[in-house]
Amino acid sequence: MHEAVPKVIHQDLKPENILINDTLSVKICDMGHSKLSKMPANFNTTTEEVAQGTPPYMAPELLLLNQRASTHSDILALACVLKELYSEKFIWPVYHIQDLQELFSRQAKPDLSDVPNFLRALLCKCFHYVPHDRPKSKYSIKALEDYTNPQESDEE
Repeated sequence: MHEAVPKVIHQDLKPENILINDTLSVKICDMGHSKLSKMPANFNTTTEEVAQGTPPYMAPELLLLNQRASTHSDILALACVLKELYSEKFIWPVYHIQDLQELFSRQAKPDLSDVPNFLRALLCKCFHYVPHDRPKSKYSIKALEDYTNPQESDEE
């Protein structure tokens, strides 16, 4: 999605919108909030430019600064999903927007102590409060693929 031209920004990545089949192929669904990163000038839209999504998976810049969703905010949402997947716990101890805004205003970070080491370094980068300091999708996917598809051993 993020490598397409123009880029597709999902805006609502969460566990319910990620499907995994028997062969562990991953598909992103529910594109209802998605948008293109650069809309053509002649493309009229009736939706307002406000952040959309599920609050616990929304990036701080969306909830605190009313910035537009971006590939950077999708990366943070993916990090939330991965953290929950590995820890089997909700990402934040709160759910409501006001409570999340309070956490984000203190630059709170999720507890990653229950996440495997290989993933912790990547997630730390994904949870960066400066959106442009988060890794690009291509880098994040490569890091995950390197772990899930390790090179075969030379030993016979």
